[in-house]
Amino acid sequence: MVDREYKGYTRGRNSGAVNFLEEEDVVLAKVWAEVMSEDEGVQMLILWPRVARKFRTECEKKAIPNHRNPNSLRNRFLTLQHSFSKYVPCLQKALETHRPGWALSNYEKEARSLFLRAHGKRFKHELAYNELRHAPKFSIDLDLVPVEVRETLNLDAMFAYHDPNEPDGFIPTGNGNQSPTIVRPMSKRLKVSNDENETEDENDTKVENQISSQTQKTQEPQQAVKLPEKTTGMVMRESNSRLQQYMQNKLLQSLPKESIERRAIEQEMAKSMLLDIQIANATKTIKLNELKKQLADQNDNDVPMASEDTEDNMTTN
Repeated sequence: MVDREYKGYTRGRNSGAVNFLEEEDVVLAKVWAEVMSEDEGVQMLILWPRVARKFRTECEKKAIPNHRNPNSLRNRFLTLQHSFSKYVPCLQKALETHRPGWALSNYEKEARSLFLRAHGKRFKHELAYNELRHAPKFSIDLDLVPVEVRETLNLDAMFAYHDPNEPDGFIPTGNGNQSPTIVRPMSKRLKVSNDENETEDENDTKVENQISSQTQKTQEPQQAVKLPEKTTGMVMRESNSRLQQYMQNKLLQSLPKESIERRAIEQEMAKSMLLDIQIANATKTIKLNELKKQLADQNDNDVPMASEDTEDNMTTN
């Protein structure tokens, strides 16, 4: 159950879940960047359980109520990402004109005005964006910004990529005028829910370990069954393909039927199925060629043996 005593919480319109606080958005953006910096090729099935664990840990440090599951965090991040994709061009356009005496807050205000005029609503996720503006996916093109603006605002350091896990590479975010986060005490109900979250963490760890063990098994040499060298990589590809299909099916179950993300995943699954069919046909061809080669070698070995028997018979006669 969710504690209703905290201000800022309202019931969700459709799912019945409470809306995200601004502090939660900031933490989500931060931990997502940390997980991606640790392993850029992390699979989707492992990514969001990791994000959820870090999210709960950070929320506990800041005394923010945390009751979000991996699927909820993924959906929220998609919402933030969609908003960022609209805000970045507005910020880019605002910074492309040098205005003497302007600070970064003035350019950001101009970007919000452009966002409002272009989309008919306000941009509400500045603090979360500040956690991700250094990432190439969400950064502006500094080559299009005048040198005067870049030097005055020190944009090269502000938007340069840095590892969020490295303290030495930390770059302060925000414009200095932001109000501090209000820390509220944790209720007894949330303490009980945190115990349940620990059980979820254990389950997430089990799933992650199972996937890692399966990946290791596919990488170990097969001693019981000797396969041709050309098909060993194909067997590993089939195992990884099954994991990817399972992950994609789980995502499809949580996406609306008409969403862009769902159509993209369906197209990717169709391509993957076609590739699997091509690999299966190639595997059959390789095995057939191996069988033909074995039969040819066997026939070559049988011919000399027959000729020796004939010579023995002729000598006896």
